[in-house]
Amino acid sequence: MRIHEPAIHMSTFSGSTDIRERGRRNDVLWCCLDAIKAFSDVFAVIPVEELGYLPVTMTSWMSFVIRTVTNSLLLDDSDWNPPIVCKGLDLLTITQTLSDRHDEADRVAAGQEWRKKRRFADNNRPMLVVHGDKMRNLASFCMMTAAT
Repeated sequence: MRIHEPAIHMSTFSGSTDIRERGRRNDVLWCCLDAIKAFSDVFAVIPVEELGYLPVTMTSWMSFVIRTVTNSLLLDDSDWNPPIVCKGLDLLTITQTLSDRHDEADRVAAGQEWRKKRRFADNNRPMLVVHGDKMRNLASFCMMTAAT
């Protein structure tokens, strides 16, 4: 995903008359979204009991995924269609699954508070809850994008 993410910030080739040149950026962007889907699939099979034990790097990767998806949906380009991105990536299912898993993992971690599984941030809210909320926000944004 990190390899393909810079394509979001590249200038468009829409002025080019070569159709291969115009499609190259979109191909790279779809490769980025495929990597996000693969990451989400892997994250979805990690037992919720283990999510609280994941290293901080996993939290930063999840933040990067959220930011990259959001940037791809905000991309203003005549060759890029955010509603198709939402459907093609099945973003509503991904965000619902991941937000549910984050919420469940926080409930498990709260029940085992003595093990210090919960990491806190963002006004002293658990990180698992923060990421669950971000996933729900991303789902809402995707639904609004698809409606326009």
